[in-house]
Amino acid sequence: MSARNPTIMRTEVRRYYEDGLFELSLGAAFTLLLGLMLVPEVPFFLYWYIPWMMVVLLMPQAKRKYSVPRGGIADIPSPGKAKLRTKLVLLGLLTLVAGLVAFTLTLRGDPRIAWLGRWMGWGIERGPLIAGILLALMFAALAYRGRIARFGLYAALAAITGAVTTLASQSLRLGTGLVFGLVGVVTLVSGVVLYVRFRRSNPVIPSEAT
Repeated sequence: MSARNPTIMRTEVRRYYEDGLFELSLGAAFTLLLGLMLVPEVPFFLYWYIPWMMVVLLMPQAKRKYSVPRGGIADIPSPGKAKLRTKLVLLGLLTLVAGLVAFTLTLRGDPRIAWLGRWMGWGIERGPLIAGILLALMFAALAYRGRIARFGLYAALAAITGAVTTLASQSLRLGTGLVFGLVGVVTLVSGVVLYVRFRRSNPVIPSEAT
């Protein structure tokens, strides 16, 4: 199968993100993540799991209901995308299992993985910075893929916020939450503005409205 035209691919990527629903759902999820992190009783895995599931499960539904009837697209066509998605899910599950095993052994003080405990401690101490870098890389990849300037701005915001919060915050949990919260608020507001603009510029297609 021949490679797709890069210009066509970039156009499809821009069309996919033009309705703002990605930013809306991502911003809502990150803002919720901050709220959950402020509650000490919430278990660690829940305040990471719930927001991401919001994006994965709710955004496709919102796309089909609010964007497609106005000419938006629900997915970016890509050869082999289903296989890639399956591989990513399997990789995520393997990483989760490996992480749980390593975390359990570290708590038990297994001397064979003392190095892992030191590495995990180093990462935890720099949680806000690592969160900012990961978000910056994600947004930078999206900016490059579709040549979308606003994602580049989000990437810069995430990186700067992660660095500043790491230096200023005394609470690692709060500092990491603030990185996601600030990026979440910005993307949420941006998503609302983009969606309102999308609705005004794209009336419901008559054949889809009936």
